Amino acid sequence: MAKKVLHVPKGTDEVNHDGKLYRADNNGDVEVDAEAVGPLLKTGGCTIDDDSGDDPVGFVRVAHPGGTDSCSWGGRNYSARKDGSILVPAVAVVDLAAHGFVPIDTPESEVEADKSDAKAGGLKLKIPTK
Repeated sequence: MAKKVLHVPKGTDEVNHDGKLYRADNNGDVEVDAEAVGPLLKTGGCTIDDDSGDDPVGFVRVAHPGGTDSCSWGGRNYSARKDGSILVPAVAVVDLAAHGFVPIDTPESEVEADKSDAKAGGLKLKIPTK
């Protein structure tokens, strides 16, 4: 079974999923089964710093043009990776856009500023049509 390395919240020694216990090392890293990644990111307070580009289903990377160490949504704090991107649930993107965050997997040419659209935080995503 494929494994992924997650970062546990500060002060956490272990996390569990589906009755399986995963112990964190001294750096706050924990190796978990692939099936545990989504739930531990969503409700377990863990973060991921994976450069493979293989993000868990239902999560999107966002960034803030001014840079930031973290963001919060839905009562949870999401920490930035080394490259400044933050992995958040896909449903959070619209709310975070109101605070200047943009999805970084969207090519820059497809994001256009629109100061009149306050609901989307001044951003409109151009969706390519075939």
